[in-house]
Amino acid sequence: MPIALLEAMYLGKVCIVSDVIGNRDVIKNKQNGFVCDELDSYKNVIEQIQNEKYNLEEIANNAREDILQKY
Repeated sequence: MPIALLEAMYLGKVCIVSDVIGNRDVIKNKQNGFVCDELDSYKNVIEQIQNEKYNLEEIANNAREDILQKY
């Protein structure tokens, strides 16, 4: 388990993570964080966040709720 990721989610941080075992087991892409598999994916997510394409408050709340319910 990626403990630092779980802690960040508990604190309501929006996480952008690499697509590796552990991260992808915890993060549901675009629901409670973002999973990226290459540089362009990171770039696109960051640009979309800057352009307010996502409700970051909802994503952060979903992340925290997942931690409280599952871990």
